[in-house]
Parts: sequence; C-alpha cells; structure tokens
Amino acid sequence: MVYVIVLLMGGLLFPFRTLMPELMFQLMLLPLSALLVILIAMFVSPEGSRMSRLLHRFSMRIGSRDLTLPVSAAFLALGLGLMLYENTLFRQFGYHLSPVTALVSLLVLTPILLAASRLAGGRFMGPAILLCMTAMQMLSIFSFPLHPARSDMLLLIQAAGERFLGGDSPYSIYVIDTEVMLTYLPGLWMTYLPSIALGIDVRFTNVLCLAVALAVILRTCRRLDPGRGGIVFVAAFFLNPWLMFRHDIYMPVFLLQLSLCFSLLMGNRIRTAILVFCWSLCTYQYSWIIFPLFIALLYRMFGLRRALGAIVQAAAAALILIVPFLLWAPDAMIQGLLRTWSTVYQIETYNLSYWILRIIPIQGIKLLQILLVALFCFFACPRIRDMGGFFRGSVFVTLLFLFTSQLIWHYFFLIPSLFMLFHILSRRQIPQHGRQHRSA
Repeated sequence: MVYVIVLLMGGLLFPFRTLMPELMFQLMLLPLSALLVILIAMFVSPEGSRMSRLLHRFSMRIGSRDLTLPVSAAFLALGLGLMLYENTLFRQFGYHLSPVTALVSLLVLTPILLAASRLAGGRFMGPAILLCMTAMQMLSIFSFPLHPARSDMLLLIQAAGERFLGGDSPYSIYVIDTEVMLTYLPGLWMTYLPSIALGIDVRFTNVLCLAVALAVILRTCRRLDPGRGGIVFVAAFFLNPWLMFRHDIYMPVFLLQLSLCFSLLMGNRIRTAILVFCWSLCTYQYSWIIFPLFIALLYRMFGLRRALGAIVQAAAAALILIVPFLLWAPDAMIQGLLRTWSTVYQIETYNLSYWILRIIPIQGIKLLQILLVALFCFFACPRIRDMGGFFRGSVFVTLLFLFTSQLIWHYFFLIPSLFMLFHILSRRQIPQHGRQHRSA
C-alpha cells in the first residue's frame, strides 16, 4: 500500500512540473526516490537475513486474506479518484467521466468485493478482483477517448498495424499530433493486429491481456498458496490506480507475457515458459535487461542444455519476428528503434539520471546504462540459485536501468512491481530438489 502511494506521489508531481523550476522538481523527487528504493530493498531482502525474517512475518500478516477486502476497496477508490483527477487534467481532449458515474461505480463494485470476501471463505475474491479491474478498464475506455495530444502510443500502433495490413512496411514516419517514427518492436504492435483488423478500439486488447494475466496469476496462487493469503498482493497490483490512469499505454501486452512466463516457470512448464520469454524479447526492450538473469536461472535450476537452448530459441525468435522487418525497411527500423529516443530528455518521476546528466553528456547515457547492467549481471548471475533470487535480481537490474535512463515514464515502474509480486509467490512455493522438472 505504501509502495503504491509512493508511486502515485512521484507520478502526480509531473502535472505540476511546469509550475516549478526543473531543479526544484528534481529535488522534490529525491527523497521519494530514496524511499522507493528502501521500500523495495526491504520487500525483496534475501532469505535468511534479519530484515527478511521480519518482513516475511510482516508480509504473511499483510498477506492475510482478511486484508484482501480493505486493500481491494482502498485501491478501487484510489483508482476512481485518480480517474476523476485525470478527467480534470484532460477535459479539453473530450474526457467525460462525471463524479456521479465514478460514485455509482464505487457503490456497485464495493459490495461485489464484500460479498466475494464472505462467500466460501473468500474463494471468490480472485474473480471479484478480475471483475473490478475489467470494469475499471472499460470505464476508462468509454470515458476517455484516445486523443493524439495525450495518447499517441496506441494511435501510433494502430496506424502501424493498418499500414502493415495494407501491405506496406510499418516502419515509417507517421503524424500522430507530431511527426514520429514507429519505435516499437514487431512483437508489440503485431499483438494488436486482430483488434485493428476488426476495427475495434485497440484498448480492448489491453483489457484482454490484463484479464488473462490476472487469471493466470490467480491460478498460480491457487496452486502455490492454498490459504489464498497472497491474493492481497495480486489485488494491489491489478487494482493499481496507474493501470486505470494510463488506459492508453501498451504495457498490458508485456505484463501478460511476463505473467505467463513466470507462472509457467513456477509450474515447471519450462519449454513453454522459454517460448513466451522469447516472444517478450521481440516485444519490449525491458525483457533484454533481465535476459542474462533468466539464462542464469535456467542454468542453475535446469542445466546447461536448457540455458543454451533458450539462447538459441531467442536468436530464432529474433530471426523470425524482427529480421524480416529489418530487411524490409532497415533505415526506418533502426531509426525508430534505436535513434529516436537516443537524445530525448524526458524525466517525469523517480530517477538519478537528472544528476548523472550534469556530469556526462546525454549521448553517453546509454553506454553508461549498458555498462551498469552488464556489471550488475556479472555479479548477480552467479548468485541466482532459485526463482526468488531471479525475481530479486530482476527488480534491482530494472530499477538500475530505470533510474539511469534519460527517458522515464511513471508507468515503467509497473515492471518491477510485477517482479515483486512473483517474488512473494516464490516464497510460498515448495522448494524443488534436483533438476527433474516437467518441461512440456
């Protein structure tokens, strides 16, 4: 709860950025950045440490299913409140969510959560959370149009999909409020092709991705956590107000991929998990950051052959999904994927990069990030012995990359949040001995 509030505080500073000098804005973010790192470090502290023992007992108490209802209801209210705030910010773009509609939504959804928590010992809390999340996403879709001045991401993806379906290379120049190149990997925009071909709002693809991700994680919870205490963390993630506030982003596709991959891993479905991870490598660059840790986990738990096989499959996935588009329009694709953001400065929330860029030029920030990630992986990979170690390492390497980037949007912080959720689930998993695992 505190973690999400800190995230909200960092993001909500952004609309007031124009009212204060840049230095003051960054100084206000510093203590929040420090608090965020401290909270995360405490949350994923290694097993056996004093902090881990204290927080494990605390998390088990926090993870009590008795707290799922108040946490879910609180986040539901936070989400609706943030949507009303969003409506005020972007009313000029045709946003039309009234306070009455928000209040009625709260009055309808809260009793559903209450009833689910009382029926069959709380067995229906998972479906109730799924219903609330879907209802909130649908409310966003019907209340907030995709306006190019705010929501250029999905409009760009839609335009790229339409151009591809028309037989032309999607890697080209578009005018979405301003002139822009396609900056997304094929695995991302191709996921939206069914909705584009059917002529429906591409955000329905997002709703489907989030619903499937939540259903998959709930199934994992039922298997690993029969007491259903961990569902409170599921509620905290999927009712995170930013998922409602940013109804216009592509992140649900990546969140689905990670959820599928990690759930399959924890269910010992290794081959399928690797295939999904390879899909994510062709979808979003943030999966590249944790790829060395993923290979280290496979080596440690499933052997050298499985780790080498994953590397070969990753190369094959790139050959199938990326290389054809690279050959089709090499200059446009390289410009869109690698050069578009190389000198763009946009830091709207937690970071260290503002201060780093006072020392090194912006052209050197990517090299610094690569060196830092490589150094982290060099020391972290030998220490990964189980899934908990993998999720812990994934949290910190992603934060390291985020905090040193010259392009930071607040919704990027959903990624380490998902790693934290699976870290909690990994602590509830019964350890597996040896390397005999089901691989289908």
